[in-house]
Amino acid sequence: MEKVRLAERLRHKERAIQPDDYALLLLSAFPFLWQVAVLPARNAKGESEGGCVTIIPIPGPDSPTVPDPTSPSCDATLGDRLLAELRTRVSPFVRLQVAAPPYQAITVRATVVVKDETRLSTSLEQLQSELVRFLSPWPAPELGERPKVYFDETAISQFIRDRPYIDSIDTIELEGTSTESSSVYYTSALRHKLSARPSGAGIHRAP
Repeated sequence: MEKVRLAERLRHKERAIQPDDYALLLLSAFPFLWQVAVLPARNAKGESEGGCVTIIPIPGPDSPTVPDPTSPSCDATLGDRLLAELRTRVSPFVRLQVAAPPYQAITVRATVVVKDETRLSTSLEQLQSELVRFLSPWPAPELGERPKVYFDETAISQFIRDRPYIDSIDTIELEGTSTESSSVYYTSALRHKLSARPSGAGIHRAP
């Protein structure tokens, strides 16, 4: 790991020139950041603007300023610190801006069949919790490897079927995946619209 950091430092020489340089410098200076996207020649509104570089930071689980893990964002104070760090390392002609990640929340509406009818409510609440973690930005290794395209019906259906307490899916529908913009970061709704039943029985809906 130390060799990787040394190679990166030798490449950018502590100066931000290429888009990757901006991200690497910030990730090194602020280890609690999870990801940093860099938009050259674009302003914080996503509009084309020459000479402008927009930074989109995503805090990680160790950040002290994230109240909602489904949409982790930097507050204004941290944003100012990121800009101050970069201004000493970029050309004075570069206009730096910070933007919030363009989150788009997905709500899963589904009816599932659970294996153990004595744990109907428990299984439904467990699926609720695991779906939120699966669709949220931070990785959840205990849930298995997340595919690159994790936000479509195929991937979400497969994730649900892989839960050891789920027998099958009766119906599934996604809300929030239809958008005119292709540059969104899909995340989880705070709660999903789930219902469950044991095999051959009536439906139980989550509160």
